[in-house]
Amino acid sequence: MRAVFAALGADVVTAEVRLRGGETAFDARGRIVDPLARQHLDDLLDRLLDASRALGRQGG
Repeated sequence: MRAVFAALGADVVTAEVRLRGGETAFDARGRIVDPLARQHLDDLLDRLLDASRALGRQGG
């Protein structure tokens, strides 16, 4: 999908977070167990929020 959106002129974020062991990746409360994966997800979400805010300031 990234290639399609990029070809259409969309801003594409290429970073991703992969979780191993889907059935054990989350605790009983639904939180990611692996602290490193959780930090990577937090960092990615921060980047997405920054990009979204920048687009909002540009009117796009």
